[in-house]
Amino acid sequence: MGERDRMVPSALEIRYSSPVYDDLWPCADWASRLIQQGGARSARLRMRRSWRQVGDVLRAVATDWLKPGDPLRGEAEAAVVRGHGLAPGLVHETFTRWLRRVAAGELFDLWERELGATDADCIQSLFAVFAGTLAEPAIQTVCHALMMRTFLLGRASLREWGAVAAWMRAVVRADPELGPSVVLATWPTACSQWTQAACAGAEGTLVFGGDAAVAALRAWTPPDRRFSARGHRVSVIGVTSDVAENEFADLAERISLDMVIHDQKGCLSPQYCFVEDRQGVHAGRLAESLADALRMRGRVWPAPPLGEDEMVAWRLALERWRVESALGAGVFAFEEPAGAGRFGVMYHPELERLPGNPVHRFMHVIAVRDGAEAARLLQPLHGRIAAVAHAGKWMDFTAWLGDEWDSADLSIRVCAPGEMQDPPLIWQDGGCPNLREWVRA
Repeated sequence: MGERDRMVPSALEIRYSSPVYDDLWPCADWASRLIQQGGARSARLRMRRSWRQVGDVLRAVATDWLKPGDPLRGEAEAAVVRGHGLAPGLVHETFTRWLRRVAAGELFDLWERELGATDADCIQSLFAVFAGTLAEPAIQTVCHALMMRTFLLGRASLREWGAVAAWMRAVVRADPELGPSVVLATWPTACSQWTQAACAGAEGTLVFGGDAAVAALRAWTPPDRRFSARGHRVSVIGVTSDVAENEFADLAERISLDMVIHDQKGCLSPQYCFVEDRQGVHAGRLAESLADALRMRGRVWPAPPLGEDEMVAWRLALERWRVESALGAGVFAFEEPAGAGRFGVMYHPELERLPGNPVHRFMHVIAVRDGAEAARLLQPLHGRIAAVAHAGKWMDFTAWLGDEWDSADLSIRVCAPGEMQDPPLIWQDGGCPNLREWVRA
């Protein structure tokens, strides 16, 4: 092993950046020096580009990617397919939804709502740690940093690497001046000294991930620096009793779409469906319709195989719920042959507390008498719900639950089934930073 290999992980060779930083890689303190140089370059970029000019570049790139045959979009989608094992058609649909919003100018809407039509004095350097589950939040963070003219060091996993790098190549194709503004790198978790140096050197740190990752990076970020975390949240669906059973097939089709996009791994992926059911049959029939819809989805967009640990957890959960079903605590509505781990639907005619979801690919359909019962079951998740989809007579699911579930106070996205995975970019809890967090006082 050479001296360079001992000081810098070989994974750092896989990166997107302009050649202007190449002389830093053999240095043991490359992270702090990189952020220092990148921040200085971002200050010069602000004199040459306004936020609106950068936004025009991003909108043009999104417009190009919506045209058939763009090779860089094809490269980005292929990278997501390889990294996550998702069906190509599903990845294409997900990218198309996000690109339409960027092309429509929603990044401008977000900027003007948060900062006004001005060039705000934003921080000059940002260190972002991406979770590796979804590519869109990482790409959108890159877009925010570019519009702020803030240097971004992004620690990306190999799962999201290819998509973000392809997006940056498209950006540089449109405006080479923006190239030095973003550096993507990946290094082993064990090399915590690089992560600590990045946290200490950047003016702001943004973390996507679980509680443990957030706690570690918060501890490494100096108290005088900005820190923002986007931890995992859950989403739910509510169906009131006025939804007729002849509407269940269409409703289940839309719910299944929300589940399969991102393989039920994102914050906007629903895991619980509450059905107002005083007769005890309504919820069970919806569970059966959802099982049928998921079976059809699996034929069009086959799911990637589960990892070994995921499969063990999935089978343990399956066996536990089979026992519960035999005891009358629920009905397991769907299992693909041989326990292949596609999707499961568990119907609960009554519950004392919410069942845990040890793995993705399960939906719990829960019969409740009214909103008060649903609110009681959801109480342990108060403050951690990302979105609710509602079907039926009430206009706001959180109003059905009660006053303490005010959607504005809790930043809960309220929408219709089938639209949970297509949030407007102006919705701040969609996994991206609030721009006001990065403005200097």
